[in-house]
Amino acid sequence: MTRRTPGADSQSDDYNRILQRFQKKMLDTLAFQQLDEYKDYCTDFIKFMKVSPIECVVSSSHPQYMFLNYQNLLGIRRITRPINRYLFINDIDEFEYNFEVFKDMLEDLRLARGEWAALSRFSQADSLINRVV
Repeated sequence: MTRRTPGADSQSDDYNRILQRFQKKMLDTLAFQQLDEYKDYCTDFIKFMKVSPIECVVSSSHPQYMFLNYQNLLGIRRITRPINRYLFINDIDEFEYNFEVFKDMLEDLRLARGEWAALSRFSQADSLINRVV
């Protein structure tokens, strides 16, 4: 007979439920009709990453890359494709700040009718776009 830690199954069930919700929403083609829906998804995911049993592993040969080591719904350990740590924002405050700057940049572009010069007040527009999106 196997002994179980009290609450362990509950934590695992919660983790699986949340993971299923993220996967379902990610595959839903109607899930991100507005930018704020994307922002909400990202902030929820960052919060989830902070409390989940997902382990971040930094590449020893290429330290700019990290891998997420996680357990899928069948209990099998998986490792993600490499994630560039310089592009991935894993802090909620930093993400929310950069997201608002990104929205300001989009508004400037909209008002300038797509002229790239409208981005001149954003010193590193390309980097900001890559990090937020």
